[in-house]
Parts: sequence; C-alpha cells; structure tokens
Amino acid sequence: KGSQRNQEKKRATMSPASFPVLTTVPLLLSLLHVTTALTATPTIMQNTTHDLISRITPSLLQNFHLQILPSPTNQDYFELSQSQNDVIVIKGNNGVSLASGYYHYLKNYLHVSTSWTGDHLQPVNDLDGIVSMNGEVVRKERFLTWSYYFNTCTASYTTVWWDWSQWEKHIDWMATRGINMPLMSVGQEYIWTQTFMEFGIEFEDLDTFFSGPAFLAWQRMGNIKAWAGPLTKNWIIEQYYLGKKIFDRMRAFGMKPVLPAFAGRVPNKFEEMHLGVHRTNSSFEGHFSPDFIQVRYLDP
Repeated sequence: KGSQRNQEKKRATMSPASFPVLTTVPLLLSLLHVTTALTATPTIMQNTTHDLISRITPSLLQNFHLQILPSPTNQDYFELSQSQNDVIVIKGNNGVSLASGYYHYLKNYLHVSTSWTGDHLQPVNDLDGIVSMNGEVVRKERFLTWSYYFNTCTASYTTVWWDWSQWEKHIDWMATRGINMPLMSVGQEYIWTQTFMEFGIEFEDLDTFFSGPAFLAWQRMGNIKAWAGPLTKNWIIEQYYLGKKIFDRMRAFGMKPVLPAFAGRVPNKFEEMHLGVHRTNSSFEGHFSPDFIQVRYLDP
C-alpha cells in the first residue's frame, strides 16, 4: 500500500508536459456506472465508523461496540444499548447508520457536539468512562430513504480549496448527520479532459473552455466558460486523485455519491473538428463578453 501511495503521489505531481490516461474503458460510462456498481462490505463500513470514532473521541474508542445488521424493515436504522460491561453497543445496517447512532449518544448523553466551524468535545476529556444509559434502548429508523447533500455552487463557494484533511473531517460530519447521498463533483474536469482528448481535442484547446477553480460552479452549470482560467494540468490531476479519495471514503461509509453526467457542453474546438453537429448556445448573459458566455451545447 505504501508503494501504491507513493506512485499515486508521483503521478499527481507530474510536470504539465504529460497527461496520464488512467483507463481505456469509456470514461463517461464507467463514471456513471460506478455509483451503483460498488457496495462497501459490512466489515469495511464497520471499520470506517470505528476510525471515525477514533478521530472524534479517541479516549472513548474502547467504550463502543459496533455491529452491522440488516434492517428488518429495509429502512436504515440504528439502535443503542449498554452492555453489562458498560460498553455502548451501536447496531445499524450501514456505516452512516452506525455513525448516526454514535453521534446520537454524544449529543444526548455526553452533551457534546461537532460542527463545521468548531467542536465542543472538552467534557469528553474529563470522563473516566461512559455515561450510563440506565437500561434504556434507543432505536431510530430513517423516515426518508435518501438524505441528499451539496449543490453545484458549494464546490466553488466553499470547498474548492479544501485538502484531504478538511474533506475527511467534513465527511465524518456528514456521516454523523445521516447524509447518505452527497453530490461528488471533485475531479470531474479530469474526466472531461480525457473524454475530449479521445475526440482529438488538444489540452491547449481547453484554455478557452475551462474556467478557473473559484468559478467552476458557474462553468458546471453551463453559464460561462474560460472565466479566470485556464486550469493547469497539475491542478486537474491533483483534483482527480483527491476526488477519488473522497469518493472511496463516502462509499466506505455506505453512502451513494451522486456523480456528474454529461450535459452536452463542449469546447469551441469540438464544433470546428466535427462539422455539421447540431448545437445551440446558452442564453446566459450576465454582463460577460461573448468570449466567456455563449457556451456550446450539443443538440440531443
């Protein structure tokens, strides 16, 4: 594993002179398929939640016992109880359910909390052990099947400059709040770049297509192009590996990340190379010059 991580790190810091091709499978189809094709095993989900507890309340790690068990109603659930040896037993049907049960105990019995901007966990450090549940058994069942999270704007407005440590903390926050269907858009420019290159478009042709990182939300919504760009090869590659890490962690909790699909937007060069294609321009104006709007859409 160490050798593999070193190889990935080396690829992620390649000079802009090369752009690696990671797969020969049609990229768009494989990207869309992977959302439903992968399912974390109970062991992976249990271990992932165990690691979450070690990050948030390491001093209490040995006071929790986790069990993945199927739901009799097919709805996500968690159940909390206390064993005879004063261990808090958390049962659930996936990692998100276990993490939600864990946070329920933190919030309602230890009276501590975590948040985006800071954590209130100091009382945990003063404990010699757990706080008793006094024989109570708590069972909560999800009312709705899916808890969707994020939107296209979040990437540019909040997370665009995040590194893995920030993403790891936030995915922990998501799991403890029961979020199981997050939008995962990090690294998609790598997929689009490889796809366009398969149609003969050169990387330099994308300088007039991709906007800069802080404006990718508007780019991904089809409003603008090339504003505050271009994107460097190194940035695109690094985002791909970061996105893969984010995706893997979400799946390890049992989440089902939502991946972006192709909405028909293509660079100007695509039309020049493929004469006769039917397309239309976006209608967005917003006081931009024509070079940064009039995004080309293929006619479905």
